[in-house]
Amino acid sequence: MVLVALPAWATEGSRYEPRANLTILADESLMLPLARLTRDYATRTRTPLTVVIKNPLEAEKQIEQGLEAHVIISANYPLLGRLTEQGLTDVSSRRPIARTGLALVATNEVKKTLNIAERFSFAAILKATGDAPIFANDPATLDGARVEMLKKNADFAETLNARLRMKPSAEDVITALRDEGGVALLLATASLNEPDIKLLSLLPEDISTAVTYDAVVLGSELMGEAKNFTSYLASREAQAIFAHFGYQPPKQ
Repeated sequence: MVLVALPAWATEGSRYEPRANLTILADESLMLPLARLTRDYATRTRTPLTVVIKNPLEAEKQIEQGLEAHVIISANYPLLGRLTEQGLTDVSSRRPIARTGLALVATNEVKKTLNIAERFSFAAILKATGDAPIFANDPATLDGARVEMLKKNADFAETLNARLRMKPSAEDVITALRDEGGVALLLATASLNEPDIKLLSLLPEDISTAVTYDAVVLGSELMGEAKNFTSYLASREAQAIFAHFGYQPPKQ
């Protein structure tokens, strides 16, 4: 998926000299905040941007095949490491820009039935939900991989293995929640645009590690412009946009 952010002045004929277009490669899970962020940045700086939303494997393959991109934003650390090893990134430019975590979610109807307070611990909520199914995303995804790690936790393994129902995508998880009830383990930000899906509990980081997204500048003629964009992502204005979509600031 490609999102294009063009500042208003870009359509005013030849009155302004347009700057070179920055191409941003980003994880699929960042599509919503990046749509807002790139519009804001384009308006502020008169820099047109194109955001290419890819899953990590597709992004790596296209970079290796010569895709002209200037910044990559991803929580896939092995991917970022491989790109650095190949000499494709500016090592000094890498910075964390936002994070989220694994959360237990349910529909409004189920939440009311369970009468669960958000202050309840994850273990208490699992117990309170009885034998209801627990839906989760594919293990190859950021949230699915964290669910796989939970299955190895002695405190939860028996419960999760008995009740877990894996789905091929977050959309399928949401559909299953609506059709079948139960609860789900998803990234906390995945349910924000689903008005009938509510967060029951954000798992603490001593149970499930947070998902932290890093921005890295790729080698190109526009490295200066690209660094300006990654600096903007750490700004107060950009962090407010991330917060609007449920993301937390990175740990310093």
